[in-house]
Amino acid sequence: MGPLHPDPEQMAALRAEYFIKVWDDHWETEEDKADFRADNCEWNARWARHLRELYDAMTIQSPMMIWVTRCWHDQLYLWWMLTTLDSWGDIDWENVWLVDAISHIIGECGSVGDRDVCLPCHSDKALEESFAENRYPIDKEFVTSAKRMWDAFARGALDEVDQLRRIEEIVQPVASVVEYGLGFMLPRQDKSGQYRLSSLDQFFLKDFSKNEWLRPIDTAKDWLKKDDVAPLYLDNTFNGSPYLYRLREWDTYQPDHPLIESKPIPEGPSGYVNIEYRLTDFGDDIIRNGFTDARLVPPYPFGGTTIYDPEALWCTVPEGDGYRVVQV
Repeated sequence: MGPLHPDPEQMAALRAEYFIKVWDDHWETEEDKADFRADNCEWNARWARHLRELYDAMTIQSPMMIWVTRCWHDQLYLWWMLTTLDSWGDIDWENVWLVDAISHIIGECGSVGDRDVCLPCHSDKALEESFAENRYPIDKEFVTSAKRMWDAFARGALDEVDQLRRIEEIVQPVASVVEYGLGFMLPRQDKSGQYRLSSLDQFFLKDFSKNEWLRPIDTAKDWLKKDDVAPLYLDNTFNGSPYLYRLREWDTYQPDHPLIESKPIPEGPSGYVNIEYRLTDFGDDIIRNGFTDARLVPPYPFGGTTIYDPEALWCTVPEGDGYRVVQV
């Protein structure tokens, strides 16, 4: 989640302001916000500098191993990393390998709110197996593809990303991840011309109803018990609590016509348990029947653009067995 920009400094500044809003209840003072802005704006440069120092310390006998999982978040970082490495101009790409850390998931107990849940992780053994079995050389064509994907996504040219995912080597063998990522984050237009909420919003709202008050933790704990939780981890929902932020947006975006309504629970220790939500009639209608006016739906950043922007609405439309991305 969060905005992107091709320029690293502008991207860092944009993301700092975005997460200051997302973590609104996290800040105790304005000084905390200022420190976060400064730290976040230095992060990309500092991270790239550390990577450069590591590369300079390597010998020719020590290949660079870049490991990536088959999730949308990691693919974005891979494109960004390869773009950064190539900008140095002296990388020996014959000495750089990509490790495809596929689906080695085990359960470990952790705490979310007031409930114990099982979260997926990558064990050391699983990573060792990936390094041994799923290692691929990175050539210049692969790097060029990564740069094109990152540039298009950071500029917000989602139609270009959609076209590139079909032809670029960089998305193999994870073309389905890119296809799923776009389809998950964008609203879709059906054959009647009606727009449907993005799968992200449908996923966040599907357990809420008009008749029952639910805390965010009540829905989250049910996701983690199911097998179909890929969207949760695809978007790193618990990293920075975009789920909670999105619920607040749905609650407050249209004060006269809220899509969901809330009531506080004073004794709750966190945003997952100190508030309850339920759908309004208006919200229930949009979830069930869709919408024609994007101004009714709170927007959110995705790459270098904005989803549900009424002036430039990105959506998917059916095409064959899949979809294509258009702007209307």
